[in-house]
Amino acid sequence: MVAARRGILRHHEVGRPVSRGFFLDGRYPHATAVIVDPDGTAWAVDSWPQRNGEKPDVMPLDEWFAASPAS
Repeated sequence: MVAARRGILRHHEVGRPVSRGFFLDGRYPHATAVIVDPDGTAWAVDSWPQRNGEKPDVMPLDEWFAASPAS
C-alpha cells in the first residue's frame, strides 16, 4: 500500500493479502501481499523465503498456492 500511495504501482493495484496453511492441514501458516494486473491477473509478492533486503518472490497467485510446502 505504501508503494501505491507513492505512485510506484502505476500499472497494478494492491489486492487483498492472502494466506495458506493452518497447521491442521500439515502446512505452516503464511500470508503474502497481492498485486493485480489491469487484466485481473493476481500476483503474489512474497518476501518471506528470502533474506531481509533481498528481492521478493513474485509469481502468479495460483502458483504461490500450489507451491505451498508441507511442514
